[in-house]
Amino acid sequence: MDTGEKVERSLDRKIKVLRGILEAPADERSDDGKVSHIKSIDTYKIGVLYKPLIAILHELQLAIASDLDIPLFDDDGRDIIGESEDHLLEVVVEKEDADRLSALLKEYEKQLPKRKKPRIREKALELIAKKIGDIDTEYNLIKFLKSCGVDEELIIPDTKWRMVFNVMTYLASSDKKSDKDALGKIIGGATHPLMHEGDGGSAFILRKQFDEYLKYDNMGIAYDEKDGSYEALRNADDEEVGIQLQMEADEALAPYEEYSEKQLLFLSRPENKEKISMLRKVYHSLINVVFAFCENPTRPTVELNQDFQSLSRLINKIKDDLELSTVDRGPLSRNEHFFILPFYNLFSAEKVCQEQDEELSWQRIRPEMYAMYGDIEDLYREVNGGDVIAEPEIQKKLDEIQLRLSTLRKERETARTAARRRIRARTKNSSTVAAKIEITSLPEVRIKKEEDNTIPKNTKEKSFPFDLPRGTKWEHFTIQFLDKEKVRITVKGKKYETNFADMGFGDQRDGKPNQQWVLLLILAHKGGELTWKDSEAKKKYKKTVQLLANGLSSYFTQIDKDPFWPYEDIDPLEKPRRSYKIKLKLIPPTNTDSIPQPEDKDELGIHEELNKFNS
Repeated sequence: MDTGEKVERSLDRKIKVLRGILEAPADERSDDGKVSHIKSIDTYKIGVLYKPLIAILHELQLAIASDLDIPLFDDDGRDIIGESEDHLLEVVVEKEDADRLSALLKEYEKQLPKRKKPRIREKALELIAKKIGDIDTEYNLIKFLKSCGVDEELIIPDTKWRMVFNVMTYLASSDKKSDKDALGKIIGGATHPLMHEGDGGSAFILRKQFDEYLKYDNMGIAYDEKDGSYEALRNADDEEVGIQLQMEADEALAPYEEYSEKQLLFLSRPENKEKISMLRKVYHSLINVVFAFCENPTRPTVELNQDFQSLSRLINKIKDDLELSTVDRGPLSRNEHFFILPFYNLFSAEKVCQEQDEELSWQRIRPEMYAMYGDIEDLYREVNGGDVIAEPEIQKKLDEIQLRLSTLRKERETARTAARRRIRARTKNSSTVAAKIEITSLPEVRIKKEEDNTIPKNTKEKSFPFDLPRGTKWEHFTIQFLDKEKVRITVKGKKYETNFADMGFGDQRDGKPNQQWVLLLILAHKGGELTWKDSEAKKKYKKTVQLLANGLSSYFTQIDKDPFWPYEDIDPLEKPRRSYKIKLKLIPPTNTDSIPQPEDKDELGIHEELNKFNS
C-alpha cells in the first residue's frame, strides 16, 4: 500500500467515526444536549478493533483541543480489552465539542481525494448491507469481511449493517482490482447457503433480492462451479462483450497477421506469381479429370489414370514450392480448404475408398475440390496472377488432356442416347403387341354422333422434368401417393408433384388410370412387393408388371436399368421367393378413402386386385 493510499484510508476512517458520533439517534441524546454514542463490542472485536478506534478518538481529541469522555476501564477498574464478556463503549461528547467535530468532519471531507463514481449505487449498497447485517454476529461478520479480502483497517466499529455498509462504499469507489474483487465476494458470498446454516432456500431468496438491487447497475450474482463460490459481477452488454472479444482476438491474431504479411511478400514474387497461375489452371484440369472418372468409376481408362497422376504430381510440387502445406494452417491461412484426394491411382480408387469406408462419388468429392479451387482463386487474385502459363510444355499437356476429356464426353453421351432409344423402342413394342380376341357375340349397331367418332390423339410423351446427378439409381426414388391419382416424387433433394396422366399411365379409352397405375398403387399398399399363392396368378400379371416397368423407364429416361428386382433374386441371403419387388420406395395414400370397401363403388378395382394379390 503506497503513502497516498494510507492517507486516504486514514481520512476515510476518521470521517466514518465522526459520522458515527455525530449521527447518533435522537433517543441516545441526553437531556443536557450531550451526545451519548453507544456501541456494543464483544471480546474478540475489542482485540482487533478497539485499539485503532481508541487511537482515532484520541487523534480527534487533539484535533479539537478537547477531551472526549472515552472509558478504557469498566466500573470495577478492569481493563476492557482483557475482558471476555460484552461491554458497552460509551463516548460522551459535549455540545461545544460536537460543533467542533462537525467542522472537523467537513474539513476531512474536503481533504479526502475525489472518489470515482461507485460501481454500485449507494442505496443498493445500503439495502444489501442491512440484509448482511442480519445474517450473523458482528464477530462472524468481521471474519467474513476479512475472508473476502477486506483490509482490517477498513473495518470501523459500528452497528453491524453500518460496518458492512462503510466497507462496501469504500470498495465500490476504488479503482483497484483487489477492492473490486473483494466487493463482489462480500455481496455474492453473503448468499452462499453456508452463510445461512446450510439453508439453500433462504440463500436463494436473498440471492434473488440482491439481483433485484444490483440490476440497476447492470450487475448480478454469479456462481463459480470451479470453487463453489458466489460473486457479484458486472453484466457486460453486447457492445462491451464485442469490444473485449475483439481486443482478445486482435491480441491472439497478432502473430498470425505478421506471418500472413511475410507470406504475401513471398507469394508475390514474380516466379511465385507464375506458379500460382499455373496451379490455378492445373487444378481446374484435375477437377475435370476426377469428374469424368466419377461418371463411371468402375471402368477407368489408362489415359485418364495417366492424366490424373501427372496433374496430381504437378500440383503437389507447386504447393511445396509455394510452401502451402495442407497440414499447418492458422486463422489467416490462405489454404484453409486444401485437401488431398484419398487415392493416388484411379484403378485402386474404389478399393481405397471401401477400406476407408468412404463413398466414391462426385457428390462427395466435389465440395472438397471446389473449396480448394476457391482458395487457389482467391490467392491468384491476391497476387494479381497472369492468364498465360510461361512454360509451353505444361500448357500443351493441359490442352491434350482437355481434348481427351471432350472426346470421352461425346462417346458417353452417344452411348446414353442409344440406350434411351432402345428403352423407348422396347416400350413402344410392348404397348403395340396384339392380343388374341375371341368374338362371342356381335354388339348392337348404333349410329354415333359425329363428335363421338373422333379418335383421341396420342399426347406428347412426357418425362421427369429434372436433370438427375450421375449415379442416380431407382433406389434413390420415393413415390408417395397423395390420393388415387396424384403422387409426389422425391429424388436427390428434388420434389415434384404429378399425376397418372402426366406420367403416361392413363387409359386412352376413358382417360382413367390404366392397369399399370393400379398395379403401382397396389404395390404401395403391399410394401413394394407382391407374392402369389399359385403360379397361374404370376403368369396372369406378368405382362402388367412388364408394362409398368417400361412405363417408369419411359418417364424417368435418365435411369437405364429395370425398376424391378429380378424375379428370383429378391435377396441373395434369403431363399428365393416367387415375387416381384420394385426398387423404388412407394408410400400409399394416408387417407383410408384410397382403399375402397366392398360396399363402395371401386372405379379402379383396387379392392378386387388387393384380394387377388394377398399372400
